[in-house]
Amino acid sequence: MLKVAVGGFHHETNTFNPKPTLLKHFHEYRGSEIVEEFRGTNSVLGGFVDSAVSLGLALKPTIYAEAPLVTGLIVREAFEHYRDLLAKEVAEANPDGVLLFLHGSAVADGYESPESEILRCLKEVLGDDVPIVVGCDYHANVSEEWLQHSDAIVAYKTSPHVDMYERGAEACRILRGIIKGEIEPVMEIEKPPILLKGGLMTIVDTPLQVHKSPFFLAVNRARRYERRDDVVNVSVCSGFGDADVPHAGVSVVATTDGKEEIAKEIVEEIGRLLWRLRHGLSPDLVLTPLEEALDTALNLEGGPVILADMGDNPAGGGPADSTFILQALKDYGWPDAALFLKDPEVVAEAVAVGVGGRLETSVGGKTDGMHGSPVRVEGVVETISVGEFYEPLRRRRVRMGRTAVIRCGETEIILTEEPTSQIHPAYFESVGVNPRAKKIVVVKSAHYFRAGFEPLIKPKMILEVDTPGVTNPNPLRFEYKRVRRPIFPLDAL
Repeated sequence: MLKVAVGGFHHETNTFNPKPTLLKHFHEYRGSEIVEEFRGTNSVLGGFVDSAVSLGLALKPTIYAEAPLVTGLIVREAFEHYRDLLAKEVAEANPDGVLLFLHGSAVADGYESPESEILRCLKEVLGDDVPIVVGCDYHANVSEEWLQHSDAIVAYKTSPHVDMYERGAEACRILRGIIKGEIEPVMEIEKPPILLKGGLMTIVDTPLQVHKSPFFLAVNRARRYERRDDVVNVSVCSGFGDADVPHAGVSVVATTDGKEEIAKEIVEEIGRLLWRLRHGLSPDLVLTPLEEALDTALNLEGGPVILADMGDNPAGGGPADSTFILQALKDYGWPDAALFLKDPEVVAEAVAVGVGGRLETSVGGKTDGMHGSPVRVEGVVETISVGEFYEPLRRRRVRMGRTAVIRCGETEIILTEEPTSQIHPAYFESVGVNPRAKKIVVVKSAHYFRAGFEPLIKPKMILEVDTPGVTNPNPLRFEYKRVRRPIFPLDAL
């Protein structure tokens, strides 16, 4: 029976976020814990595990480390700890092949591409005869070094991400084919000089999507190429422009069965397509100023209207306590709305006064000076909960910490101890707030929310709000020092 080692390392690093990522911020799963936690979940690791079992492979789970909150630079000791541990445990598994989940946008002190370093170390301890297949996020900043130290790369084909399980299963099938000698993998990469930050990366076709991103066309082209018998996989990655590193940006990776020229033709053709359509990636196409967004939402017939807080997306490095929209709701007289903020101090105050108690306090704006000031509110504590629920998109438990709902006028402010990105109505429903009945629903999310919320709403009921913050999708508002130049849109190309 073929032995397959499974493991991974996951962190999205926003280098504009000053908060360092420490060893204590990582959660690790060892050995059988990987199987127990991820089996049946909509995740790459879930696809790895279930597919390996169905294909009759002997699963050798090693270690998976994730810091799910997007924060700043990973400290050297934390990264090197998991790099060395992963290399040690994979080597001890003595596998015939390796399935590795790497998110793809980590940055550590001394390592601009931690994923490349992990792959290099694994190849060093295993040798070139043991194939490594990588499953990665659509937002991965893929570098040429990835290709030097792996045998195939499989990225998500959806954003919002809904196909993680399928991609994990695909990676497993590819690895099995390589081990059995049925596939002779050859990879090529093309990196058109395009840098993106959040938004405009949507590649799920829905009737409510007003602006079709060029990535929608590029991924469809990739799928057509994959119908060929000699093409193993074509992955289009938007990259993660919140990481200021030389290899940040768009990439196209093709894996063929021994056909180097075909792989090269594919990545060049899709790269040219994205370059031709690059001006369709301008944030100005979708962002709405805050005051205009509120006026529009309040004057539209029906609801709910989704306001996406683009400057404070915790899934991209935002602190989850930006107050620009909260302050605007107060200025508008607390209309019928619901929104989340992280504020453990006020949660503790709400717990102290109890359900039904009145609270006058300052909410949000406490992490840094980039995301607004605390807003003075006076309201009634509606509910207090443990803040834990099952999230159906990823089929995993979500833990928000203690959570309190405070009502100010018709606005329900949902306060959590931990940062959250509201990608599904279940976040609101878990604390007794019905998003379907609200006029305005504010989400701290760039585009992941579409998969969960679009079934609730009518066309043109989503407004992506141009709020300040570290995750604002306009790269021109940030000072880049390490990305390669020239690059669109930082340079006139």
